[in-house]
Amino acid sequence: MLKSIYIKNFAIIEELELNFHSGLNILTGETGAGKSIIIDAISLAFGERASSEVVRKNSNKAIIECVFDISKIKESLNLSDFTDFIDNDELIFRREIPSKGNSRSFLNDTPISTSKLREISDMLVDFLGQYEHQTLLKSINHLKILDEFANNTDLIKEYQTQLKELTELIYHLKEYKNRREELFEKKDEIKNKLNLILQIDPKPNEDEDINTKLKQIENAEFLTNLAFELYSLIYNSETSCYQYLNRSKKLIDTLSKYESRFLEFEKEISSISISLKEFASFVKDFLDSIDFNAEEIEQMRQRYADLKKLIRQFGSIEDALLMKEKLSKDIELIDKYEFKIEELKSNITAKSKKIGELVDLVEKGRQDKAKILSSLVVEKLKSLGIENSKFEVKFDYSLINDVDLVFEIPAICYNNQYHKALSNGISQCEFLISTNPGYDVQPLKNVASGGEISRIMLAIKSIIANFDKMPLLIFDEIDTGISGKIAQKVALELKNLAKFHQVIAITHLPQVAAAGERNFVVEKIVLLDDTFVKVKQLNEKEKIYEIAKLLSGEKVTESSVNNAAELIKSVAK
Repeated sequence: MLKSIYIKNFAIIEELELNFHSGLNILTGETGAGKSIIIDAISLAFGERASSEVVRKNSNKAIIECVFDISKIKESLNLSDFTDFIDNDELIFRREIPSKGNSRSFLNDTPISTSKLREISDMLVDFLGQYEHQTLLKSINHLKILDEFANNTDLIKEYQTQLKELTELIYHLKEYKNRREELFEKKDEIKNKLNLILQIDPKPNEDEDINTKLKQIENAEFLTNLAFELYSLIYNSETSCYQYLNRSKKLIDTLSKYESRFLEFEKEISSISISLKEFASFVKDFLDSIDFNAEEIEQMRQRYADLKKLIRQFGSIEDALLMKEKLSKDIELIDKYEFKIEELKSNITAKSKKIGELVDLVEKGRQDKAKILSSLVVEKLKSLGIENSKFEVKFDYSLINDVDLVFEIPAICYNNQYHKALSNGISQCEFLISTNPGYDVQPLKNVASGGEISRIMLAIKSIIANFDKMPLLIFDEIDTGISGKIAQKVALELKNLAKFHQVIAITHLPQVAAAGERNFVVEKIVLLDDTFVKVKQLNEKEKIYEIAKLLSGEKVTESSVNNAAELIKSVAK
């Protein structure tokens, strides 16, 4: 509920603060005293457009602050988008309007955009009178009102759950069709990639395993090559050291026959030859001891080269294996896409028909309750002084004639026809009314009389009071053009409405003022060359006196005071 409002330097209000009651709050006062200015201030705090012209003369800015208690309704409000602003059970709406420049809005001392401010205020307050900000004048809200009246809430929730599943099926169908087209365009490329992977047939971590083995046996190859070359040099070739030593020994033998001194070196050459032969034998044994298979190494190197080819293309062996799985599925999808598409279409059609069964219940409830609501509104308006009114609920449907569209957008099969699926069903509705005999019904927003609008809103609100969750209703000049018994009925309707909502109403009628649970009188004071607004909360005695003024004018008599007291008793029953 709205706990309080603080206004400073707004229009002719210099500064005032009001504390409101949870029930019916009544503002009275002479015409032009400033009652509607207070309502204007509340509407600005909740996001209505502001102009610098509203700033009190000789002031830099106007300030309006409303404190709203949401402790009893917090769970029922959709506040998921406002978690940055809310940290307790109080909402403080503040609007600052400078004499020059743009206004600023705050929610719990945090700056907030006007659009965001309106979004949250639309959940908290209805301004019912000559204001643009009227929930019931917006046709987008009529269906919600009708569904609450028809007790469709649970059906709508189930519908929304089923609609989400239908939407997901359509999304999957679109995704599959797009994927199928992409696959068809790349079919050859997919097959080439898959064949490459299948041909090489890599194993997990195979490249790392081969690389490790290659490093180990590459040393063996290196030693084998060295030992083989050494063995060839010293023994196992026609030009080896051993062969040259044997040739040298024969030459020495021949030369020693002619020169005896060569014999001195014959033993040394023989010794060297023996040592060289022993060394060659050692090298041969070493060479034979090395486990080395040149053919195996070559095979490993070729395998490693093939794996590297995959790694360059796919990033790693693991990625290549994942790609193999994906490409295999892609090929499978290409081969089976027609079957899959038909299966998805069949599921979409079945889901659409299943939701249609829910929609049938919703629509029957809407149609039946629309007639009842229309009858009740006409009856209620008659009691509120609007004779010969007509009230209708107009329904609109969006048919889908192109069958292919039902697989592109959510559609509901209802009465053997496809309808565009909306967030709350397949229909939209608008309240139409005529308040004058001989005139056709027209949208509520086109009704010209502000007093009539307020009474129409009061009638509808009274009928749906148990269903409507709006915390605060503000009525401005609801009593225009009525008096007597009708005024009494308006007062009782407001009092009854205040059992379900907090109500703030401006009135000139003593009957309505008498029904107030908290009454305020608004006065305009002219002092020197300036004008001020004063608001006073009335105690019970002051309330009686104020109602007596409404009954008899400025001259309050004992009789009017007694009548006022009786009037308060009569609406208190």
